[in-house]
Amino acid sequence: MKQRTVLEELVSSEFIRFIERRRNDVVTSSGFIINTCRELESEFLDFLALREDFLGKSIFAIWPFNPMTVIISMPIAK
Repeated sequence: MKQRTVLEELVSSEFIRFIERRRNDVVTSSGFIINTCRELESEFLDFLALREDFLGKSIFAIWPFNPMTVIISMPIAK
């Protein structure tokens, strides 16, 4: 009798077959959209560009993708 792995104990055999099929799929993209801006995180973006996952792909640094309200307290002139 074959010893079951931890994964086989946690998920169905159908899901394991799905994972195995997806592993063989080729995922293509033109680039990556990252919620940042080069002015603030240029070192981080340069580091990402050298990683294997990002080689030859464009990195689109857009900001703010999810804008936040900034409240600045200033005294009111009388």
